[in-house]
Amino acid sequence: MFNSYSGVGRFLGVGLVHALAICLVLDYLTIDGNISIFWIPSGIALASVILGGRAYLISIFFGAFAAYLWMGRSVAPALLISLVNITEAWLASWLLSRLSIQHFPFNARLTHARDYLGLLAIIMPVSVLGALLGVLCLWAVGEVGADAFAISLLHWWMGCVLGVGIVTPLILVWRHHSASLFVAARAAEALFGFVLSFFIGQIVFLGWWAESLEII
Repeated sequence: MFNSYSGVGRFLGVGLVHALAICLVLDYLTIDGNISIFWIPSGIALASVILGGRAYLISIFFGAFAAYLWMGRSVAPALLISLVNITEAWLASWLLSRLSIQHFPFNARLTHARDYLGLLAIIMPVSVLGALLGVLCLWAVGEVGADAFAISLLHWWMGCVLGVGIVTPLILVWRHHSASLFVAARAAEALFGFVLSFFIGQIVFLGWWAESLEII
């Protein structure tokens, strides 16, 4: 699978970065320590699979499993949620590869707006499945009550979509266009795109400026 020390290093590095992201998000971007509405690891996982192939699903799985154990979850829920995490990344990457051979090809360089829109169009329904499986796991082990099931489902879906919508493009653009980003014009364009994506996400998911924009 890997033919050099650098390949092994990348494999281990992806797992480590994914694990660190999970720990940081669970520590600082959740209320109950379970679900975040900005799930950064989903963006890292999908970008890793798009760039490096599905072999990195193994790295992502073990990184997630180690992180959940470190954060205090028992083996069974840690295993199940880790499987849900890689299922989301695998299914999204598979659908994007199918999209690439259809009438609307997906380019990982994100050279056209349709590439980004295609990414969002894929991750939105995939996240529904991931959210359902993930919240069912949390409900089965007693970490989510029946009264909180619906809102937990919504928050999981929001977190995955926002994580992929912001973090995955950031990684893909950095990987493919890192040299050109140092050109002032391209840097300004890239920065504007990321800032716009971030604020749109906050307006849609967090209701920023909802009162100011409300039509009376």
